[in-house]
Amino acid sequence: MAMPEGPPDSAFPATWIPEGDIRWALDQALPRSFPTGSTIYTPARPPAGMYLLRSGIVRIGVDDLHGGTEHFLTLACENWWIGDPGPLFGQHPIRLTATCVTPCETAYWPYARLESMLRDRPALAAALVYHGAASFRLAVRRMEVLMQPCSRLRVLDALRLLLQVYGQGDATAGSRIRFPLTQGALGAIANVSRVTVNRVLSELRRQGIVATGSRTVVVRRPDRLEALFQAEVASLSTRGRTLP
Repeated sequence: MAMPEGPPDSAFPATWIPEGDIRWALDQALPRSFPTGSTIYTPARPPAGMYLLRSGIVRIGVDDLHGGTEHFLTLACENWWIGDPGPLFGQHPIRLTATCVTPCETAYWPYARLESMLRDRPALAAALVYHGAASFRLAVRRMEVLMQPCSRLRVLDALRLLLQVYGQGDATAGSRIRFPLTQGALGAIANVSRVTVNRVLSELRRQGIVATGSRTVVVRRPDRLEALFQAEVASLSTRGRTLP
């Protein structure tokens, strides 16, 4: 069975898990609500279970190897799993921090309850496999952004990643990125300064590629964004040096 491409549209891939099992699993969940700015879990207070994000946006960060600095990893949105399935399989938890960007409603399963559920309905393990694989692909894609050889390319590639993961719209109206996106957040994704983000977005606005509003970005011409990115990558390769 082929893995679906990109991040999950649903925590429970319908082609993998019977609909009755999905309803049954949601009936076992505990509702949890979190206000904006609250922290769901940290390395010092690791998750005691798994969460299904029913509404809202959650920022996921990962600690460095020395535990001193948290680095932006991704933003999770509606119908994403958040949490670490590792402890279900005897693994140490990853040093993650989950912080609510907006008010969030979740369904929550303590690990002990999940263990019992997986024994009763083994097909539910597919949802955790899907979550793990999608999260891994997203982390790899994030690393690809950070490996771009100049700050301008990192901003362009970060927009491509966000469009791939969170884009919603059509060719006529453009594609809106489905979470509140500040210049600081885009800079955190691309590991560049807010000044660099502002400069690149201003240029893209002048070219009619993007439109920006209060915490929103609409990519009006995804095809031109992709063409610009590819042209600049090719230019770098030809000249064999890093753009300023």
